[in-house]
Amino acid sequence: MKIAKLSSLLLIVFCFSLQAYAQCSNASLNGTFFYSLGGSVKSGTTTASYDELGKVVADGNGNLSGTTTTSIAGVLATLNVTGTYTVKSDCSGTGTLTTSADALQFALQLVSGGGTILMSITSSEVT
Repeated sequence: MKIAKLSSLLLIVFCFSLQAYAQCSNASLNGTFFYSLGGSVKSGTTTASYDELGKVVADGNGNLSGTTTTSIAGVLATLNVTGTYTVKSDCSGTGTLTTSADALQFALQLVSGGGTILMSITSSEVT
């Protein structure tokens, strides 16, 4: 009898936990977002400081557009940004931001169905 009650309880908890997971898609990432990057870049034997502040708009269809201002060793440049992203139903995703100077790949995780977005850089290769 105790086993039957425990299995029923576990089944109910499992059903509630399935409903708690949000279903996401590209439409879940929609709006204006700001990002900041910092670090250093190396060219030959020279290393210089690197900072970037960008503003991108996600259109809900997998496309990004915006502008970014970079500082390499104190030299400022403002560039247009384009990109794409894909959001899976489990609210994880990937994307790419591209300027005339480089491309940046990132991973993302939407929380609360898109109420909060966490991003991490997975590659920063200059193209």
